[in-house]
Amino acid sequence: MTKSKKILVIVLAALALCVVAAILIYTRSFTIEQRYPALDMSECTKITGYYEDGEEREDKQFALQPEDPHFAELLEMFSAADFKTRLSNLLPQSDTKTHAYEEGDTNVYWRVLFSFEDTVLPDGSTASGYLLQVDNFFGDLELMALDGSWIRCSVSAQDQWAQEIFAIIRQYTV
Repeated sequence: MTKSKKILVIVLAALALCVVAAILIYTRSFTIEQRYPALDMSECTKITGYYEDGEEREDKQFALQPEDPHFAELLEMFSAADFKTRLSNLLPQSDTKTHAYEEGDTNVYWRVLFSFEDTVLPDGSTASGYLLQVDNFFGDLELMALDGSWIRCSVSAQDQWAQEIFAIIRQYTV
């Protein structure tokens, strides 16, 4: 092998290593509090949202207050989860989503909103209201907080995790 071919191989190997390192760094897992340091999940004042289970055409709303038996459990399920960023975030995103519900479909759509009071933001200002939103769109998981941008992500054992959350939130339908 000539000297120029060896240099080319070394450069290509280094480039491939850099690409792999960048992918591993980009897709690393974060808890909600690591991703959004301004949000202390223990300071959540209310959990609300809605879901669609495929049985009816209308969304059903739910609400949990801190005094509800499953409030702390639901909060812990979200706080403890490691959300891994998906590479699909690098591609253009569409605002339109569709899903044809099939009988026996275990994935459902739910949106969980976390309300906070007087949260100090990174710029020093304070904010109150729904500062975190987590969507499970039939198995596609997304986070949205603070700046309004969506992040597609996944958690380990996601189907089971999403079903456990759904089992809790449907108990608090309003």
